[in-house]
Amino acid sequence: MSQLGKALFVLTALAPILFALIVNDLYAGKGLAATWPWITCLVSLVLIWVCVLIFAYTQLGRTSLSIKKVETADKETLSFLLAYLLPILAKDYTDLRQNTPTAIYIYAILFFAVYYSNSFHFNPLLAFVGFHFYEIETEDDMPYVLISRAVLKRQKSRREVVKLSEYVYLDVTKE
Repeated sequence: MSQLGKALFVLTALAPILFALIVNDLYAGKGLAATWPWITCLVSLVLIWVCVLIFAYTQLGRTSLSIKKVETADKETLSFLLAYLLPILAKDYTDLRQNTPTAIYIYAILFFAVYYSNSFHFNPLLAFVGFHFYEIETEDDMPYVLISRAVLKRQKSRREVVKLSEYVYLDVTKE
């Protein structure tokens, strides 16, 4: 996947922040007229995410990966969600719609932290639609992250995958 694809994946991983802002605004009594920009951004991010996934499934080269060891990493998604939501759960909530520089700063810090830590694959949208995250080790003892809709139960197996980044694979095995 290209650097652009990775950047788009990171952007879409920030969608839960927008959803939290929408819920917070609606709970505060602000109507749809006040939240429609957030809703538009959220829908746009979800559509971009769908396009990136379709591209990965249909356009990236497939290869067979021999897995020696599997360990679930689904718990990592929870820690990312908490990190995303902490600014919003703060007691002194800052209205990010009225404080654009703060909003840009928060999104930029999260974007760069996720992008450069190569943690973009722990995308909460993936978990929401049933993907699982695994830390795997291949036959040549290299560690990778595997994103899969399947529940992997066997230590030794072969999966058909596409490469999302240097150490991240998406399982495209048909079962």
